[in-house]
Amino acid sequence: MNRYYRVCSPSQTDEDIQKQIESGEIWGKAPKNIYHSNIPKVKAFSKRPKGRNARGIMFRTDIPPDSGGVPGQATWSGGRNGGRIEGKYAKMKVAEISRFTNDD
Repeated sequence: MNRYYRVCSPSQTDEDIQKQIESGEIWGKAPKNIYHSNIPKVKAFSKRPKGRNARGIMFRTDIPPDSGGVPGQATWSGGRNGGRIEGKYAKMKVAEISRFTNDD
């Protein structure tokens, strides 16, 4: 089972993290950066983010990410095996989810 990470940001707040931990699901909207898409996707890093004060969530899943992604990052498009689309969100059940911090 692979481990992935999401960091706190304006679009991934502490409140969002708590909701995801309580639901056992990871959520994602359609990407709006240079990888713009109209398809909601769960997005994560494949390695623990470095840097002082980095914080967010760590999760494990055996659902393989979408093929052809950016190195070091993973996406799961909603509506495929293991995921669903609910409103503007792709949602994916995960086997394990918890908070992480890089406090030092």
